[in-house]
Amino acid sequence: MECPEDLDVTSTDQTFDLVDEFKAAAPRLYGSWIGELSICAQWPKRDPSRVTITGTGAGPIVVIGTTGDPATPLAGTRAMAKALEDGRLIVVTAEQHTGYGVNACVDRAVDTYLVDPTKAPPDELACTGDETPG
Repeated sequence: MECPEDLDVTSTDQTFDLVDEFKAAAPRLYGSWIGELSICAQWPKRDPSRVTITGTGAGPIVVIGTTGDPATPLAGTRAMAKALEDGRLIVVTAEQHTGYGVNACVDRAVDTYLVDPTKAPPDELACTGDETPG
């Protein structure tokens, strides 16, 4: 479970006071989250400082994004790849969260990289979904 950084509540009662706000913002998700968020009210506040992620010195890092990911929009995935010193984005045409295992294109690119990190795919490799895993 992960608590939102901006959840400014200190008691379970305060969390349940936010039910209408959560329901309006995410009607399909609020029911399952509200109980978990009440736990967040009991935890100490996080350090609000941000860490700059660069991947400096790590070599190529493969980042996979799908065109229709409901949880992680492609724009955010693309920004993560660009923030890395040597981020390599694979764009998978798919309407789901996570792209590995969707088609042979992404599977081949990732598998090759995992076996030999010097064989990272080119940045913005497009895997359209015309292929099936093989």
